[in-house]
Amino acid sequence: MGTLSRDPDYGSTHEFPNKDCPGSLDTDSGYSGGLPILKESLERDANIDAHNVTEVPSLKISPQWLKVKALAWVIPVVYTHFWLAAVMSLVAPYFPPLASSRGVPAWKYGFVFSAFKLSMLPGSVIAEKLIANVSPRVGYLVGHAVVFLFSILFGTLYWVQDGNTLFALAITCIAFGGSMYTTYTICLYSLLSNRFHEDGGILIGIMECLWGLGTLVGSIIGGALIDLWAYPLPFYVMGTLLIFSFPAMAVIDPKSTKQKATPLVVTGAQEANGPGEKKYYKLLLDPMFLVNLFSVMLSWAITSFNDPTLEPYLRQFSFTSTQVGSVFTVQFIGYSVGALLGGIVSKYRMEKFFTFCSLLLSTLAFLIMGPAPFLPIRPH
Repeated sequence: MGTLSRDPDYGSTHEFPNKDCPGSLDTDSGYSGGLPILKESLERDANIDAHNVTEVPSLKISPQWLKVKALAWVIPVVYTHFWLAAVMSLVAPYFPPLASSRGVPAWKYGFVFSAFKLSMLPGSVIAEKLIANVSPRVGYLVGHAVVFLFSILFGTLYWVQDGNTLFALAITCIAFGGSMYTTYTICLYSLLSNRFHEDGGILIGIMECLWGLGTLVGSIIGGALIDLWAYPLPFYVMGTLLIFSFPAMAVIDPKSTKQKATPLVVTGAQEANGPGEKKYYKLLLDPMFLVNLFSVMLSWAITSFNDPTLEPYLRQFSFTSTQVGSVFTVQFIGYSVGALLGGIVSKYRMEKFFTFCSLLLSTLAFLIMGPAPFLPIRPH
């Protein structure tokens, strides 16, 4: 039978087995009776310690704070999208005067704007491959960094004196920057539209409205900075503001608060490149797809018309760079409003009606702006 003794370290009574008892520590048969005794001892000591511990109240976190924390990634996305738009808005109003001062004619530097539009095709292909094989996150981070480099390099063209060299470097820079800008946009939109897949149309409308606001601010501030010093200043300032958000964009994860969203993007892209690969060229056999494709091409042609033509037309009025930028803001305001309306209309599944009305209004606007020869309006 075991004997009772007081443990000097703990001040509690424990039962230690006698060597004559089965399971004694001194027997050759091993120790078999110590585990229950040790368990009772530990439980008693735990009870004693529990009475001496002060209870710490649990922290209460409000649901509102959790929602704010979950959507904190929106802040760098909005910031980046805004200043990226501001950077891209500097080309149309301020590159033509630089090219003209180097002896590049208007018909020739118009190809710079065409190169930007054409570069969107390889940019979209790169985006698709990144989404399918790597990650959309890599796509928008690479695009973010390259647009920053584009801004710095395009501002540095100010010190190129030869017209042909300027023309070649400008096309190279804008083609590279335009393709990576497209990669950034597609990869970011793929994450966001699947993160909020139920309201994807409204989301894209808001992002495009933000884009319009960024181009609006970029045009005005860009003109003021050129008047303050010279052509490179707005490219350097806005490019620097753009890259400030790169660390935050590298950390955020838009899919983290809704894990089921992003796999839709990646899985769909992987299926398109898997054994049963979808043949995209077959879309060209779909009449409705061709109609939609033509509508998009026409809208881009309409909006792109002002890029190489509006600034040369405004030179006759001897406007300052700030005033020229202010004139360009008119179309950017219309772009922002139209983007919001498009997002709202998509919520109610009225895209076809809205597309028809938009093209009709654009046609009327160009007939008046021209003006058309059959209208009793003088060009000046």
